[in-house]
Amino acid sequence: MLLDFGELVINFADVVVYEVRGYYTDALIALLKRNELDLAQLTLANVDEDMKPAKLEIATRYRNFLQNMLKFTLRKMNVKGSSNKLQHFIETFFAMAYFRIPLFRKKYLSCLMQKSFRPIEDWRSTELDLEDYDPEGKE
Repeated sequence: MLLDFGELVINFADVVVYEVRGYYTDALIALLKRNELDLAQLTLANVDEDMKPAKLEIATRYRNFLQNMLKFTLRKMNVKGSSNKLQHFIETFFAMAYFRIPLFRKKYLSCLMQKSFRPIEDWRSTELDLEDYDPEGKE
């Protein structure tokens, strides 16, 4: 039932009016903080054989839900002028994903540790004299 609610919220978070969107991100954060959906709760160790298929289905749905949340978060991360609640959701999701999803942590750290060989522009020699600037391009 929690996953049904979460899937509904994440699917409609883009199409609701701006004033309501903050409530959607608050609901997603509250859903992430629930212990029922923690990966330790979804393990198949010490589970009866008749409960394994149901638990496996929930784990699969939760994985798909987290993937949809990651897609949503990555899309919203580059939006300029986003609300404070959306920024809080993005920060919270990445923090929880870092500690709860081992593969996400590994990929995230590999991106951070990757060397960049792109040159950095040098601005020290660039000077701008506003008295000589002509906005119409005439000199």
